[in-house]
Amino acid sequence: MKQCVGMLGIAAISACVDPMASGTVDQAIDGGQVAASADFPTVVAIEHVTGIPFCTGTLIDPAWVMTAAHCVTDFDAGDLQVIFDDDDVLDLHDGPSSAVAAVHVHPSYDANVLDHDIALLQLATPKTDRAATPAARSDVPLNTQLTTLGYGLSDTLAGAGVLHSLVTYNVDCALAGDARATDATLMCFDHSHGAGTDTGDSGGPAFLDAGGARTVVALTSDGIGNYDTNTLVPHELPFIDQYVPHAAGSAGGSGDPGTSGGSGATTAPGMTRSGGCSASSNGSLALGLILAGGACARGRRRARPSRGSIAAG
Repeated sequence: MKQCVGMLGIAAISACVDPMASGTVDQAIDGGQVAASADFPTVVAIEHVTGIPFCTGTLIDPAWVMTAAHCVTDFDAGDLQVIFDDDDVLDLHDGPSSAVAAVHVHPSYDANVLDHDIALLQLATPKTDRAATPAARSDVPLNTQLTTLGYGLSDTLAGAGVLHSLVTYNVDCALAGDARATDATLMCFDHSHGAGTDTGDSGGPAFLDAGGARTVVALTSDGIGNYDTNTLVPHELPFIDQYVPHAAGSAGGSGDPGTSGGSGATTAPGMTRSGGCSASSNGSLALGLILAGGACARGRRRARPSRGSIAAG
């Protein structure tokens, strides 16, 4: 189990690192492989407008990016931008960015429970140069092969910012031994062998490639012991469909196999803007602000910087 110890000390050291001098550390999703953004053009980095990336997301419609609620509850739309086509968000060569016009957090999101950890970011300008990867509209059986992706860091706290992928299989959530984790609302993965998502991968997709189409069936959210607990996208369709159009009668979505193909911030009344996912940061700021903003052990939300910690930096 990961421990939340020594993070502020690590942050103080990491904030002094010049990534151009030290080079890019090539690790992220635990046990994963380096992925090319060109192969997954709808996987995006979620950044603060100052250039600090902290979560992952997916373009599910030309105008909409899906990510985890805990990534964005502390931010307004004007605080955020979305980065496309970037293999390494730690280097100084970011891909094209898109401004965010609105943030919609699931109205039932609660940092103390596991489901409904989902948010939608409306882009100020629709991204029409690629096919979006739609939300899956039906569940998949256990032991289905899926691909998870993210810009997060590894078990050693190194290497945030490089896009990684992991081919894995979903397991019965009951194995996590927590009554809150059920297959009706979540998708779970076994992380006991050192392969799975980590800090900064939050909001990133679990892709299903089947029948000539790619869809998003889950997104990285949390963890219990040795099990990753992901938001189950079909369970969240009532929320998604309030904002994102979809083809009538589509059960599996669209898009080519192998390619991912309102204004102002809105948060549910009474919702506390807290929790969060973390990842890397940019330039000489490096990993410092992210980890200082709060890193978490498995069994709690992946941490990410608050608006205050970014402003302080």
